[in-house]
Amino acid sequence: MNRKKLIIMSALMLLAFIIVACQPETEIVEVTRVVTETIVEEGESVEVTRIVIEEVEVTRIVEVEVPVETESEEEETAGEMEPTAGGSLRIAMGTEPLAFDPPNYLATTDLIVTKLIFDGLVKFDNELNVVPALGTDWEQIDDTTWRFNLREDVQFSDGSDFNAEDVKASFERGIQMRRGQAFIGFIESVDIIDDFTVDINLANPFGPFLQHMATPVAVVTSSDHLAESSDEDLQLNPIGTGPYMLEEFTPQQSTHLVRNDLYWGDEPYYLDEVTFFVIPEEATRFAALQAGDVDVIENPPPHEAANIEAAPTMQLITSPGTRDVRLAFQVGNDPVDDPLLRKAIAHAIDSETLVELVVEGLARNANTGWLPPEVFTASPPVGLEYDPELAKELLAEAGYADGLTLELRTPEGRYLRDREIAEAIQGQLAEVGIDVELLTMEWGAYLDSLSAHEGQMFIIGWGVSTGDPAVVSRQNLASDSAFNFAGYFNPDLDALLDEAEQTSDQDRRREIYQQMTELILLEDTIMRPIYWKLNLFASDSKVHNFLPTPLEQIDLSETWIEQG
Repeated sequence: MNRKKLIIMSALMLLAFIIVACQPETEIVEVTRVVTETIVEEGESVEVTRIVIEEVEVTRIVEVEVPVETESEEEETAGEMEPTAGGSLRIAMGTEPLAFDPPNYLATTDLIVTKLIFDGLVKFDNELNVVPALGTDWEQIDDTTWRFNLREDVQFSDGSDFNAEDVKASFERGIQMRRGQAFIGFIESVDIIDDFTVDINLANPFGPFLQHMATPVAVVTSSDHLAESSDEDLQLNPIGTGPYMLEEFTPQQSTHLVRNDLYWGDEPYYLDEVTFFVIPEEATRFAALQAGDVDVIENPPPHEAANIEAAPTMQLITSPGTRDVRLAFQVGNDPVDDPLLRKAIAHAIDSETLVELVVEGLARNANTGWLPPEVFTASPPVGLEYDPELAKELLAEAGYADGLTLELRTPEGRYLRDREIAEAIQGQLAEVGIDVELLTMEWGAYLDSLSAHEGQMFIIGWGVSTGDPAVVSRQNLASDSAFNFAGYFNPDLDALLDEAEQTSDQDRRREIYQQMTELILLEDTIMRPIYWKLNLFASDSKVHNFLPTPLEQIDLSETWIEQG
């Protein structure tokens, strides 16, 4: 059959298909019409409007949708979904980064941004395995010495070359920083073997060494940059080897990153630019997403979750997280320096109701311990049950049978429904005779007040950046920790922290963390856990492969956005 005949036959078949697929159909329908008439009454013309319902025979053409897809259409559809390089991703967060110097970071938002700017010797993959980064391989020489071979032909974003000097300078500075100490304080020194080999010497054996080295705090910056810059300069002028670099930071507004064209890695990192906007109110963030002003938002309003999932233009992104959110006490401040009063308050809080009604089920009730089960599972469970009658008895025993007034501080927009959680706790405590004065604070000022140990009660959350309980326990509980916002001092617990970090016996480590959990919740009651969060984002449907990690970072290595 020649090509001309084939074309003619194809056209006839298509015509026949159209005739079959489009068929007339007659039916009787009711039609409502508005009719205006002019009538004469008592010598005057008057307009009268009437609603008329009539039966009308209607003939219409009904199109029958027949799924027909040619090979070329399939190829075109598949082609449309191929990742597109370029473009700018706009992300709205509840809080802004406060520092771009990882060993001096102030909150997780800082690390979310700096993780895109810096690299460490190793990193976590999305299954929380430790994999190479600036270190190509490593070995443990003895109990306190680890040797790393370094990647060659790597440059910092300022064009300087990466080598062993940068590793030594970065880590030996990091262990001098109070916040850096919580992650890499076990390092005693770094020896340079050659330009691309280092030995990291530990003060003592440290079980979760590699997990800590994979955190976004244990990163490398240029030794020349460190030598030339003050700590204040480093806060706002990061130089790293990561896929992006800081272009502009406008406080209280936005953080703008651009592609680092010198990046050494083989991950695609399709996006040219990433901008983080700070929008504390969840409703305002959601409105910005709906209006197309941003592409991704964190913590959308829980009551909108079903609507987001059903909308063709948006998508809900959830994944397990490793952060707890809790009510905590300034244990050195009157009157909450009394553990009996703290225990009374803890038993007056109904966390199950808070999770179901305030967070609307988009979190997990933290009723078996303070650490998320992905990090440590208390066995037997350790919890402070909701028991308002017991709370009243304990209040009377503590000398507050007639009640008292306390202050509760909270941020807004940092954690899912943080302010609303505080308001609900205010209502629950009122039921047992405790009047609560709420103080909602801007994030930076809030952290300053916690560091100064001001107030009596506060809402705080803590993420686990290592997948191991060691660092989160030391940050929150060690007497000398810069992150011990509760002002908790207990030498016995400090000794337990040291033992848990130095032993490689996993059964013994579990025993120690069980003992610590019972001590801080049941005996000293320095906090009342509320929920373990989920990573929760919403995005425009044109955003693809946006991946929140279990450790509360954002993996943009394969994220792309449809253009046009």
